Formats: sequence, C-alpha cells, structure tokens
Amino acid sequence: MTDLLRTVFVCKTAAAVGATTLSVAQILGASDRNNRRDHLTSIMLFHAGQVLQAVEGQRGDLDRLLTRLREDGRIQTLKVLATTPIPHRRFAAPAALCGLSDASVARRLDGRALDDLTAAEAEDMLASCIVAPAEAA
Repeated sequence: MTDLLRTVFVCKTAAAVGATTLSVAQILGASDRNNRRDHLTSIMLFHAGQVLQAVEGQRGDLDRLLTRLREDGRIQTLKVLATTPIPHRRFAAPAALCGLSDASVARRLDGRALDDLTAAEAEDMLASCIVAPAEAA
C-alpha cells in the first residue's frame, strides 16, 4: 500500500484568472496534463477570485505541485489548510471542476471568503461536489 496524502488549499488569483469559461478550461486542461504526469487526483472550486482545491497523491508529487503553484504569476497567495494521510483516493479524475453554483457557494460561505474556511469546512464543501465516490486506489 502506498502512503497517500490529501492537501487542501486556497489560492487568491490575479486579474481574471478563473473568471471566464476559457480561463477555467485552460487551467483544467493544464492541471489534467500535469496531474496525469504526476499521478495526482484533484477537485477545484472557483469563486470570487479564489480557488479552493484538494489534491491527492504522494508527498513528493504534492510538494512539487505546491512549489510550481507558489511560483505561478497567476496566483497571488496560496494558503494550505490541511495535509492529511488518506487510506484511498476520494477523487477519481486528475483535474475535476466542482459543479456547485456561485449562488450555492455564496450561501454556504455566508459572507466569508474561501480562505476563511477551516480545513474541515473546505473538505466538506469539496466533498459535496462529488457525484459518486472514487473507487479505492
């Protein structure tokens, strides 16, 4: 059995990153390619200039991802909420987009920003995006 981890983090994005369908599609495409290469699975939620994301994989692969993101000019800040060992992957896709509507996210946040969430609240919000649980890897 491998030692899997899940890292949950929030990024504040620069300019219009994630604000248009094209921008989100470009980010998902790059994430899908990179995550396939690095054997990572993830889910992300865009809301009000921030991205909430959970990524699963081996520590070295997660560390390389976080280093790349911290050096990415499209990201202003990156806040890791939690890194925890997991028995199996919750997310099946290399890069999945959370389908919660902006209105639904805003209601759940109740005036807060994504980076105000606790790790447990963030994981709960991302878990609500999953239609069917991933098969254990």
